[in-house]
Order: sequence, then structure tokens, then C-alpha cells
Amino acid sequence: MEDVDYLCFIIEFKRHYFHRLRLKLLEKECFIQLITSPQQVGKTTLVKQLFADKELEGVHVVAEDGDLTHG
Repeated sequence: MEDVDYLCFIIEFKRHYFHRLRLKLLEKECFIQLITSPQQVGKTTLVKQLFADKELEGVHVVAEDGDLTHG
């Protein structure tokens, strides 16, 4: 049996609202964007993906159980 080189591709999943929110954050007059939803749906992942983009600047604040944490 011949050795076969397999290429592994990592596809990063982005939720359907990722691109719309990214465009909103790139607008010149960008206001505070609040992201809310039930637990475990990907809010933190979405924000981390957005701020991995070098074009975006901002502050990521997590407000959970009354505790504010800068991300």
C-alpha cells in the first residue's frame, strides 16, 4: 500500500450574522453593539472572530452575572 499524504483543512465556521456585524463595526460612525442571546450559542466565539480581523478596533466587555470582564 502506498503512502498517501493527506491535507487537513480547517474550516472556520462563521455564523450568518458575522459578516453583517463586521460591516456594521467598520462603519465610520460605529456605535455600541450589544450582543445578547441564550447561553452556549457562540457569542464569545463571534466576538473573538470579529476582533481577530486587524481592521477592527474596539473593546470587548463580557457582562455575566453582574461581573464586567474585559476580553
